[in-house]
Amino acid sequence: MYFRVLERAIVVTLILILIGCTSKLSKIEVDVASKPTEGKGYLLLEVNTDISLNTVEIRGESRVDLTEKDLREGSNYILVQLDAGEYYINSVTRKSGYWKFSIKSNEEYYKFSVNPNSISYIGTLAVRSNEYTALESMILINNSSFALEFMHERFPNILQSRVMIYSGPGTDAFLENMHKPENASEITI
Repeated sequence: MYFRVLERAIVVTLILILIGCTSKLSKIEVDVASKPTEGKGYLLLEVNTDISLNTVEIRGESRVDLTEKDLREGSNYILVQLDAGEYYINSVTRKSGYWKFSIKSNEEYYKFSVNPNSISYIGTLAVRSNEYTALESMILINNSSFALEFMHERFPNILQSRVMIYSGPGTDAFLENMHKPENASEITI
């Protein structure tokens, strides 16, 4: 009897620890450029979908669940502050709950870094469905020029004090060239 009570207490404790390790972050809504925080960076992700999503689970240095509040049908940008480090998109869940698309953690395509004191743009997560299957495609697309325009329009103060870099799949010459000293005075959006 004593062992059953102890076993249940251990299980409950482990569940509470796991729940406490997951952060349900909401996207940043106000353009307040705070002083750079040691070990923190920003993640910028655009979600473009033709269905309602419930969660996008991001794992790595921290566990983050973007919720349906942030994942409206259509196109929207999500800017969140995270601990600097290595991350990956773990899964995407449809709002109706009929499917959960899990991604293998060793799949390089969905891995990215959040660098300290910078804005790490990872691309547009395009999620499409069709009438036959719950998920037709899910891909990260680099639209860095649109992302930079979004940051200039919505978060100029945050952008002014940080460098925006591309951390998604592939490389991005556009953002690299924007940060060269000879181009800095020519940026107008």
